Amino acid sequence: MRLGRLGVLSSVFGFAFLFWAYARLSQTYVAELHIPLRVQLPPELALRKMPPPVLTVHVQGTGWQLLVLELWERPREGVLAVSEAQEGATVGVGRQHLMRLLSLPTAVTVLHIVPDTLTLCLERALRKRLPVMPAVQVELPSGFRVAQLRVEPESVTVWGAREALTTLAAVFPAETHLVPSGWELTREIPLVVAAPLPVRLEPNRVRISVRIEPEAERVLEDVPVEIAPAFLGSKYVVVPRRLRLWVRGTLTQVLALTPRDFRITLSGVTLMQDTSGVVVPQIQSPGGVEVFRLEPPALLYWQQE
Repeated sequence: MRLGRLGVLSSVFGFAFLFWAYARLSQTYVAELHIPLRVQLPPELALRKMPPPVLTVHVQGTGWQLLVLELWERPREGVLAVSEAQEGATVGVGRQHLMRLLSLPTAVTVLHIVPDTLTLCLERALRKRLPVMPAVQVELPSGFRVAQLRVEPESVTVWGAREALTTLAAVFPAETHLVPSGWELTREIPLVVAAPLPVRLEPNRVRISVRIEPEAERVLEDVPVEIAPAFLGSKYVVVPRRLRLWVRGTLTQVLALTPRDFRITLSGVTLMQDTSGVVVPQIQSPGGVEVFRLEPPALLYWQQE
């Protein structure tokens, strides 16, 4: 008896909900759509200024019509193709053209398009070769380091108007945070420029390969000390002339290190200006290698008579 009563109540609530949903969806609403805009030009032409990247469209319809629009008929992108134009031309695009471009279903009413007109100023397209800057952050597990970061291709061709190209020095991957699931990661990433400029990239994607390795430490003995410039070396006595270095890097790199890979120098100018008799040397190490300890940390010196 109790289960039968619960079933009746569930059916009543179910029918009530369906009636409420039907009544709500039968009413008229206004929805706001944000539709990306892309301009297609002949290869020899470029835009002087960047058009709005997104069109904001306000449409009116019943809840049913807007639901169908959102699920199946919503335009994912508006492509404005300019096929017949010349260098220096100005192309105007009005509201009616934009409505045909968006191809919205006739069941809904378009109230506003923002912007509702576009002006495209065309110039001759120039090209420029720019490097790809791998400005990415690799999320590493504890105790690991980046052993290799490779970008293919290392440079791309950028097409655009003269004013836009003069402001660009490099292009960048659109994705800047990488998380390797193993010791190696390879991913194709779209390329972007630092500012929203009307340019075209060829190719517009880059392949980034990352290899990580365990971090390792090592002690290097008898690394020689130099005085620069060399002709001042005979004027000073430096003690000691060989040092011990504690270094850190990837396992492969650390195992291959020798004392010749490091350069420890004392500036002759510093020795002539200093009067304390104690000086801290300068260390040049291979890329990716960290010197985290030096023994002794400072050197004694005096001038020979």
